[in-house]
Amino acid sequence: MSNEKLEQVDLEQLLLSQLYTHQALVNVLERKGLLSKEELINELKALKNVTCGPEVQN
Repeated sequence: MSNEKLEQVDLEQLLLSQLYTHQALVNVLERKGLLSKEELINELKALKNVTCGPEVQN
């Protein structure tokens, strides 16, 4: 193993980091006019249908 110090993070910190990263990306894309919230919601629904099946509701 290298001499790098390994930092432990708990699950909550990891999830919050992912949440903030995704939200920042969506904000930038929306601000630049490359993505709308409606397009994002539609894409999320499509992915949910593919991974969970269409019978799964919100």
